[in-house]
Formats: sequence, C-alpha cells, structure tokens
Amino acid sequence: MPASGKPWRLCEGNTPMDDTSSPISPNLVLVIDDDPIMRRMARYALTKESLRVEEAADGQEGLDMYGKLRPNLVLLDGMMPVLDGFATCARLRSLPGGAFTPVLMVTALDDEDSVDRAFAAGATDYITKPVHWGVLRQRVRHLLQASLVEMVQARMEAVVRYALDGIVTCNSRGIIDSINPAAEQIFGYTSDELIGKEINLLCADATYLERCVPGRRGETRGRRKDGSLLPVEFSLNEFTVHGETGKMVIVRDITERQELIGKLRYSSTHDILTGLYNRTFFEEEMQHLERSGQFPISLVMVDVDGLKETNDNYGHAAGDELLCSAACILKDAFRAGDVVARVGGDEFAILLPMTDEGVGLAVVQRVMQAVALWNEAHGGRPVSLSLGVGTARAGQPLISAWREADARMYQMKLSHKTRRARVEEPRVAEYIGERIA
Repeated sequence: MPASGKPWRLCEGNTPMDDTSSPISPNLVLVIDDDPIMRRMARYALTKESLRVEEAADGQEGLDMYGKLRPNLVLLDGMMPVLDGFATCARLRSLPGGAFTPVLMVTALDDEDSVDRAFAAGATDYITKPVHWGVLRQRVRHLLQASLVEMVQARMEAVVRYALDGIVTCNSRGIIDSINPAAEQIFGYTSDELIGKEINLLCADATYLERCVPGRRGETRGRRKDGSLLPVEFSLNEFTVHGETGKMVIVRDITERQELIGKLRYSSTHDILTGLYNRTFFEEEMQHLERSGQFPISLVMVDVDGLKETNDNYGHAAGDELLCSAACILKDAFRAGDVVARVGGDEFAILLPMTDEGVGLAVVQRVMQAVALWNEAHGGRPVSLSLGVGTARAGQPLISAWREADARMYQMKLSHKTRRARVEEPRVAEYIGERIA
C-alpha cells in the first residue's frame, strides 16, 4: 500500500498505479465470450467498478487481442466455438506475460470434471452461470488485488536476487531463513547450507550483530565458509510481517575499498620513489615528539652528493637509482623506531628520540661506514652522502636541531666538493693538455 494509505490498482500493462491516478487509465479486463448479451452485461458490471473493458467473441480472437492489449485480467467463457475456454486458457498461459495474468473462468459447466479441467488449464478462479454480478465484481476486485501483491512480491524477489550487496534475513532469534546469491558469493556458502543456522556464524565477532543499532552501518570482519576473514560493511534493519519480527542484514564486501584506503593512506605519508616517509609525515612526527617530551631528540640531515651531475650526465633513471641506494643505506643504518624520511629532492632527515648529541655523532659515523660497505659490495657509481646532526634538549624546539643539522651537513658537503675538485683538477689538466697537443 502506498504512503498515501490508499490501495494500489493495476494499470494497463500490469504495472501498479496509485488510486489517485488519472481515471483514463483504469485496469483493463478482457471479456472473451461468444454470447454478446453476456459480454454486454459484463461490460456494464465492470465499468461500474471503474474498469476498462475490451471484448472478444471467441477464443482465438481473445488470444490475438491479449497479445496486443496485455490486460490485467481475463474473463473467459468455458464453452465457445472455434476455440473453447479450456484450450484458450492453456494457450494464453504460454504467451508473454500470460503466466501471471488472472483468468476468471465463467461457464455454465458446474460439474466436478469441468472444474478440474479449468484449473488444470491454468484458470485462477471459477464462477458458474447464471452469474451473480455482485459476486463477480468482488471476485474481480480480489483477483486484481492478489495479482498486484503477487507482482510486487515477484519484483521484490528479483531485486533481492539481483542485488549486488548480500542480503540475509533471519527471525527474531537470529536463525537465517533466506540468503541471496550475492551473500552466497561473499561468504562461500549455499543458501541450503545457511538456512536454519545462526546468523552470527557469518561474523568473526559473534556478538557484533547483537550490538548493531538498526538503520546504521558498521564495519567488521566477516567469516567465510573456509574460515578466512574479510572486511565487510553490515547494516541491520528490523521488520514485522504477520506479527512476526525479523531482521534483514545487508552485507557489502569492502576488501577493495580497504585496500584503496590503505594505498591512499600509505601514499599520503610515504615517498613513492624510495618508500621512506615523506616530509609531511616527518613534520607531523616532529610535533608529536615535541609534545611527548622524549628529549633529548637528535635530528640527522643527509644530502646525496652529485645527484644533479648524475641526472645531467646519465639521465634521471640513474638519479633515481642513486636516491634509492641512499634510501636503502639509511633504512638499514637506523633503528626501527627512528623516523627516516625523504624531505626534499636530494635530502633525507632522520628523527632520533631519546638520543643525545654524542650518540648522534656516533650514528653519523656509522652511516659513513655503511656507505663505504655499500660501495664495496655494489660497485658501479659510488654513493656519497653529506650528513649533519643537531640535538634539541628539553624546552628547545626541534626546528633548532633541524637548522643545526642542516648547517653541519652543508659544511660536510662543501668539504666533499673541495675534495672532489682536488681529485678532478689533475685529470682535467691532463685532458686539456692532450687536447692542445
């Protein structure tokens, strides 16, 4: 029944229509009878009920008209020339939509065999002549209403059957009484395996659904038939049918959503190239450490020497390889609780909580040794890093340690450049001399 509280009616084409719909499109009844007087009387009785009526004089004509009109109900005489009512009814049931159209057989035959033949042919109901027109009107009204209910139920079943989300219903005690194909696919059970079982079987947390608030969505872990767990979104609703309270649980597999969220969360805190933390995460951790009071806190700044020259001379792929090598060295050189991040194009930074300046300097020496070992083990273009360390004590902002570490790193970088220039100068002079000669 619609929200207006008024009963539904069927309109042309077997589709529901509110009782407030236009009177020019009432329900259509096809009267098939070889007696013109009976057809006229039926028309009169049915039009008083605001029904639209079409007539056919025999069974074959009635079948032809049915295919064109698709009426909501057929009033069918049992005894007719050309094609009698029993054969007409049987053929009508095989036409498109014919299996669902109510057929009210109206005939003078009232013996038991004729009644059995009528229902065997597919009649929905049976009424004998002479017709009590008040009874016929009530039968027609009842059949139209029942047809509507059946159609709505069939549509709802189709909605549930083809829904992409899993739908599971259970009684007030939590015993499953239906499950749709999507839920079968999510949990790996067939409906026969689940009907009669407790719905809590589908949750890793056996009490989760008992705590659910009807009408709200929540996320938890579902349990498949093979025992594996998967992230799911549950929403629970309660309903009452014929005084019996039941529950409907809508289930959605959110594995892909969780994976996407994980990727987005990772990319928001990590550098894509090196896999280390990015600058945003590093600065957030600086603020967190300042609030946590884990002083002294040392901060190491690292610069990859010669990155620009590598990019210019060998291409950006070689430059990326150099950055990844530096990242591997740094990742292996520090503790699991230290925050190692790429904070710029060729710059890295490391946060060392509960680390004083002396330990910080020792860490720098350890990194330099790790660089030497890496170059020995890997060959090719060597990795060269410039490092500096700064330390913040209680009451000092970490940004001061950053500035101190950056200044010391720059000093080491200048010394590396000077050393490289001294090494390269004789080679350049020799090269120029060869060119002049």
